[in-house]
Amino acid sequence: MFKKSLSQHILREKNILKKMLHRTNITKKDVVVEIGAGTGELTLLLKDMADLVYAIEIDRSFSTYLDEIARKNENVKVIYDDFLKIDLKRFMSNDPLKVIGNIPYGITGPILFKIFGERKYIDSAFLLLQREVAERMTAKPKSRSYGSLSVITQMIADVRIELLVPKELFIPKPKVESAFVSLFFKEESKSVSLPFFEFVRRCFRHKRKLLLNSLKSSYPMPLIESLFAQANLERRVRAEEIPPDKFLEMFYIIGGEGG
Repeated sequence: MFKKSLSQHILREKNILKKMLHRTNITKKDVVVEIGAGTGELTLLLKDMADLVYAIEIDRSFSTYLDEIARKNENVKVIYDDFLKIDLKRFMSNDPLKVIGNIPYGITGPILFKIFGERKYIDSAFLLLQREVAERMTAKPKSRSYGSLSVITQMIADVRIELLVPKELFIPKPKVESAFVSLFFKEESKSVSLPFFEFVRRCFRHKRKLLLNSLKSSYPMPLIESLFAQANLERRVRAEEIPPDKFLEMFYIIGGEGG
């Protein structure tokens, strides 16, 4: 049933699922999008918490479980499709969506940035991720895990590791530990766009190098000199030493648009 090609690791421990849901803000008025519904354990709990649940699953081999849940519960709609290809706007009613899911390790990055890119339709997201990724999302400047993902995540959301989940609780057992993360998207950051994300990536392209050297391949030297002067940056500063909000200031100075 479980396909290695889809990085599937199913969490069926009901007590842990309940603990995860206890850390969310899902209520009876909410429309929830579930990523990777699998065998439906989380779906069964969500149906009693939310107004409407869109259970998205790319693998039709789980249809035996999911179709039965949908048949018995009018507020569960199963969609067999690739989450990455779905326009989240189609699920919106009056209020922004809430997104939850056990994210396949192999496509964590694309799923995260799809959610980030469509966050104007999303109030909050609750994601079960590889622990290493969760630590990068929440890392502080000058720490080993701090990088472009830390900056981007913290600029657009209040992010927190809610729960650590041992690998022994998954079927099949993965090689790494997992963490359950909450993301509450900041209203004032809804205009922070993809060009800003790309700017941050450029800053961290060579993480251990001086920021000045990292930017040389993307911008002319006079523009970089102007950036350092206006942003009051030391010439020997590295990207890993700069706090998240400073990057947005730098982006505007260097002529970023849509930030």
